Amino acid sequence: MRGPTGGDFTFPSTAFALEVLDKADNGKRSFVKTIIINRPEDVEEARLLLPIVSEEQPIMEAIMFNPVVIICGETGSGKTTQVPQFLYEAGFGSPGSGKMISVTSTQHLLNDHRKSWHDRDHATS
Repeated sequence: MRGPTGGDFTFPSTAFALEVLDKADNGKRSFVKTIIINRPEDVEEARLLLPIVSEEQPIMEAIMFNPVVIICGETGSGKTTQVPQFLYEAGFGSPGSGKMISVTSTQHLLNDHRKSWHDRDHATS
């Protein structure tokens, strides 16, 4: 079987993967289509220079067969811009898919928690 970028792919034997495969066997696919994107040539060339693009297949395999995936990479590697595009092109977030694409960063989460801790510790009665 071929993966999302054409490489060989073997289904893992995790409980989550087996659940996904079982749904596919029963005709209850969790997403229904792929989206074709026609990018301008200069955009496509710039995109291919991002390190994350060469990791599309393992990232999509991890997302398809694990309930939670954390992606770490250098600043500027394309995590925030390209991973949502991988997902969108795979049919996630499209109408009727039942999926939503959401991206966050640890800095934003940490800052929100720090603010709530500060507000709690400095609250006046």
